[in-house]
Amino acid sequence: MAGHRKTAAPASPKPLTHANRAIISPILLYIATGALHGALSQLMLSPVYGSIVSSEYHDKVTLTACLLGSVFSMFSSSMDAPLLRLRVWISVLPFYFPVVSAFLFPYSQDLGSNWGPLTTEVLTLGPFHFTFSAYIGALLSADYRVFKNQRILHFAVVFAISQIIMRLEPFLLESLPNLALQSTYLTRLWLSLAVSTTGLTQTSVLGALAAIPAISHTLQRNPHLEWRPIRALPALEQAGYSLIDRKESITGYISVLENNELSYRVLRCDHSLLGGEWLLTDSAISRGITGTEPVYAVFEMLEAVRLVDSAKKPRDKDSTALVIGLGIGTAPKALLAHGIDTTIVELDPVVHEFATKYFDLPTNHSSYLEDAVGWTRSRVSRGVTPYDYILHDVFTGGAEPLALFTESFITNLRTLLKPEGVIAINYAGSVISQPAKQVLNTINIVFEGRCRIFRDLVPEEDDDDFSNMVIFCLNPAASNKHQKPVFRKPVEADFLSSVSRRTQLVPNPKLEITFPSKEEMEVEAVQTLTEANMGSFSRQQMSNAKKHWEVMRQVVYPSVWEMW
Repeated sequence: MAGHRKTAAPASPKPLTHANRAIISPILLYIATGALHGALSQLMLSPVYGSIVSSEYHDKVTLTACLLGSVFSMFSSSMDAPLLRLRVWISVLPFYFPVVSAFLFPYSQDLGSNWGPLTTEVLTLGPFHFTFSAYIGALLSADYRVFKNQRILHFAVVFAISQIIMRLEPFLLESLPNLALQSTYLTRLWLSLAVSTTGLTQTSVLGALAAIPAISHTLQRNPHLEWRPIRALPALEQAGYSLIDRKESITGYISVLENNELSYRVLRCDHSLLGGEWLLTDSAISRGITGTEPVYAVFEMLEAVRLVDSAKKPRDKDSTALVIGLGIGTAPKALLAHGIDTTIVELDPVVHEFATKYFDLPTNHSSYLEDAVGWTRSRVSRGVTPYDYILHDVFTGGAEPLALFTESFITNLRTLLKPEGVIAINYAGSVISQPAKQVLNTINIVFEGRCRIFRDLVPEEDDDDFSNMVIFCLNPAASNKHQKPVFRKPVEADFLSSVSRRTQLVPNPKLEITFPSKEEMEVEAVQTLTEANMGSFSRQQMSNAKKHWEVMRQVVYPSVWEMW
């Protein structure tokens, strides 16, 4: 028939097997770089906000940005071509993460623990996930028309990608810090640059040029990049501090700082202090001080395990002690000075290195640089000779390793304690919070009520319940005439020629606090901390972590925390 024209048959959707390279490669790249940048973002926030506070909104930012990008691409089908050109710029964005973070960190005090991490990740990870997921969406619509017609499938693919990214991040958070022990060039900021560089394979010359200002800023102006010898940092000097040494390690960013005005030295791990000492200056010598003195009373209180009254207590030179968690080594140094055979279990090798190098930890002790949970379990199963004293002093204050406060771990410590032995456990937290109640109740139950708790200091405010506490317990098998620990009067030798020990060694009865009552705990859903319920416990740590953040900001200037 005249005028009849043949029309081309509509193109059939490409089966997935026909274009694997076109779509699978970008998806795998997104998963890999998204998970790596997410984990590294958390690592770079933790020195300024602490690991727990930094994680509060992280998954929400990741998921929201991914889904918003997906929705944007679904309802912008006419923009598939422009969206596909986003590939050029996706690879540039991560180079600006350190730049944006370095700009925002000085405002951390104003932003606070709620808005600080959220604002930083919204302005760094947010645009990255939004742009990459929009690009993936456009790629799906362009190559596979089934996704253009079935928007729910499009949405489901991006949602699945975001879930994979968030599942990978915890594994990376555990693994990446181990790399820093191998080389300075495998620290968090170097890794961020390396991961960003891999994305340049997806960009153009113009995109690569756009990354140069960010790379230049990071290399030349970012104090967090460890690639040159430690140098003076103006912001630290203005705050009156000097950086003595620093390393990234498996528990966080570790540094040694000196306060030049007040003459003390501290050991920092991320957004917390592991201990500190007053330096022996001419002024200190004129006041009769003959050696370094600890800054924090709680570490000297731990030594009071030696003062617990017992008729069957061995002499110091015949005693043994186990120390879980080292810090700067205040209490272990004292035990060694008294001639006690001391074993130290410390997870982080850099903490042990710095305690020895900068805080004069003696070398005449046994040390095990490994996880205390596995170490104690192994010793219990082997039936090793128990200890006269145990000091449990792990990193707390909102970032405690929960496994070191579970019923099973505390029970293992009880097994490693001689019948007449004494244990001291340091715990930092709000005494009225549910997590603190559960930890204290767990300890009290394991030691069958033969315990006492003491604060290290009087709270500065009536409503301030965040405290450093030391829990002293007798072994339930003890034949001690006292049901609970009672401290003998110290003699001159107990003070080790220390001025501060004269006032801080013996726990103050006025600072004793009571354990949660049976009635209090009956209304709690979880009464003791176990390996099975650690997950629910960790969700309750956030308020403790935020209080700890505020306390640390009062102890050390904000600019010092920001200049990690």
